[in-house]
Amino acid sequence: MSEVQRKVFNVVLYQSLWFALLTGNSWGIPAFAFIVIVFGVIIHGLVLRPIAHEWRFIGIVGMYGFAHDTLLASVGAFQFGGGSFKPWLCPVWLVGVWILFGTTFFHSLSLLESKPYIAVLLGAIGGPLAYLGGSKISNGQIIFPDAPLVSLIALAIAWGVSVPLLFKIKQLTAPRPS
Repeated sequence: MSEVQRKVFNVVLYQSLWFALLTGNSWGIPAFAFIVIVFGVIIHGLVLRPIAHEWRFIGIVGMYGFAHDTLLASVGAFQFGGGSFKPWLCPVWLVGVWILFGTTFFHSLSLLESKPYIAVLLGAIGGPLAYLGGSKISNGQIIFPDAPLVSLIALAIAWGVSVPLLFKIKQLTAPRPS
């Protein structure tokens, strides 16, 4: 598989599973998110053959995402619907989205690593749009306040910082040459 094919495969897999997690969680099948996450990680591993450092980073992104979205929800930027124990606690399906997002940093998003200003812009625009789109297709799994402008600005700032920060974390956690 060529490098371009790997990048295309990675982004298609991520977007497909993002959609499955957002729509499928509203079906009321508690294990659905877990099945989709495990499926995505297995397919990623079989097709793209990640190195140990990539697996470690993917786990870090999952933990970062849990903290990121729990913090934003706890300050009222949005709430979580039926898939969460508390409306401010990041649900499992969204941690799964973050885990799968972590797979993109070594493949489809890797071009942004050397372009931090574009990474900031992508995060500041793409992050809020993903949550807004997710709130529309997820059948109440992400709930914005009645006037979502402040929430979208908070998401733009948080994501504008998060994408380049995650690239920095990727670099800091990389193995050092002996």
